[in-house]
Amino acid sequence: MDIEQRRLKMIVKKNQRPLSIPLNDSAFGVVESRLGIQHGPYVFYSPMTGDRFRDVKGALAAAVKRAGLDKVTWHMFRHTFASRLTRGGVDIVTVKDLLGHSNISTTLRYAHSNDDAKRRAVEGLVTGDKAVTIVPRRLKTANML
Repeated sequence: MDIEQRRLKMIVKKNQRPLSIPLNDSAFGVVESRLGIQHGPYVFYSPMTGDRFRDVKGALAAAVKRAGLDKVTWHMFRHTFASRLTRGGVDIVTVKDLLGHSNISTTLRYAHSNDDAKRRAVEGLVTGDKAVTIVPRRLKTANML
């Protein structure tokens, strides 16, 4: 965590590459509030041990159970993040970088479109004076005569 630059920094397990994600105001607000009650070197830590979370899947499962929710996984958060970014107009290359993917085809599996996004896309077309773009006909060749 880089508090001064408001960035979350980590190493992506699958490709061992560093990933640095800027935090928006809401995310940074969560971090700031955690800093106020921080015990030890970790911003987010296990309240039972005071140490870093060793089993984040288990911690999420326990939180989901306490909240009375159906199954929620970390992967669902990644899909939601990517989909919200693309619906907000963020280009797919930026989404790829934020997810830490090395290949854009992987990112395409995460970025789901929806009917609203498709509607906004076609409503954003500028028509100008003509309703149709005129394309010149191809000249007939001698063989076609």
